[in-house]
Amino acid sequence: MSNNENNQENIHSATNPEECEKMKQKYGWKLKDIRMNKEQKILKVDCIFERKQTSFEDFRADA
Repeated sequence: MSNNENNQENIHSATNPEECEKMKQKYGWKLKDIRMNKEQKILKVDCIFERKQTSFEDFRADA
């Protein structure tokens, strides 16, 4: 993995820090940080994972 790939962040918003932990477990991602997002009333935290940015569409099974 190149140095540039090591510095990539995969950011997903959540309602609380516990949801970040659930994403970590479900997808096997390394959780780097949880940041409060004071601008949002519902998705109050940003979960910062160590990997390139993804979309949950990347993980959906074809119907």
